[in-house]
Amino acid sequence: LCFEDAALALGAPPRALEPSVGARHAQQPLLHASGRAAARLSPGTPAEIEKSRTRILDALGPAATDIDDVVRWCAEPVATVLAAILELELAGQISRHHGNRICRIIDTDKAD
Repeated sequence: LCFEDAALALGAPPRALEPSVGARHAQQPLLHASGRAAARLSPGTPAEIEKSRTRILDALGPAATDIDDVVRWCAEPVATVLAAILELELAGQISRHHGNRICRIIDTDKAD
């Protein structure tokens, strides 16, 4: 039995609960150490993801490229770029390699 339960059992009025630490932080905007807004957690709109997919396909070649470099090239939020990479991978247009790298899959049938 916790203190609150014991106090209620003895007839004490319930006290107002303070918001939890998580609730207090949820009300405040996330800030990066530099004071700028932190990265968002949602992947973005379909138009933003499409723009990232286009940039990724234009920039990638058959050589494996670090995903961090791809994020810098796209100049979009990380969540948006990762969503675009996942969509491209599921569509069979890029492949993942060890060391957090990706490359474009060159379709030799269409290249001719």
